Amino acid sequence: MKLFKLRAVPCSEGNPNITCCGFTAYDVTQKVIVVSFRGSSGTDQSEQLNNGFINEGIQWYPDVNGNIFKVIYDSFMFLWNGGMQQDLRSLKYKYPGFELWINGHSLGGMLSWVASSYLVTSGLYKP
Repeated sequence: MKLFKLRAVPCSEGNPNITCCGFTAYDVTQKVIVVSFRGSSGTDQSEQLNNGFINEGIQWYPDVNGNIFKVIYDSFMFLWNGGMQQDLRSLKYKYPGFELWINGHSLGGMLSWVASSYLVTSGLYKP
């Protein structure tokens, strides 16, 4: 497995110290592309998530074809628009027949669900 790009982007409009992290990687032996997301980091991010769960709640997003907490969707979009989209598209173009594996832990697990649904709903990958 080889790391392609690591992305760490601010994922709070009010606090630039709160970051969301993810990486893309690939393995030519197993013929896979990987998208992976980190869990939350620090008390500021935990507070941001808890406040988002309570104050912003769950909303419908057609581009993920479902209901999800706004704070989770926004965190994914910060990462996606912060470079992960270009990274994944580059890998998909370079390795068109490779499988896609998406994973994460804790917050990263929620982000992996959003990513999976987003990629299928957008037509970038098939389920």
